[in-house]
Amino acid sequence: IETVSQAVNIINAGMKFRQMASQKMNETSSRSHTILHIDVYQTKRYEEDQVEQVQARLVLVDLAGSERVRRTTSKGQRLEEAKHINASLSNLGNVI
Repeated sequence: IETVSQAVNIINAGMKFRQMASQKMNETSSRSHTILHIDVYQTKRYEEDQVEQVQARLVLVDLAGSERVRRTTSKGQRLEEAKHINASLSNLGNVI
């Protein structure tokens, strides 16, 4: 991409897949983990024969929060999601 509007369009497309739901403890609880990985490349030209390339990497991570099932009183699909969220966070903690 080359413009800010292109970046916003890509982020918005990804946000369509993000799962959100309300529960007793939080009106807009994230039901999924989100990772945004951005590689930025820049070419600087000093003179016709002198070119410098710079690159950077930015990784943004939004983890779904762990849930205390008793407090949220989640049931059905929300309860199953909470179990998966808690298990994935526990596994992530083990890896780290």
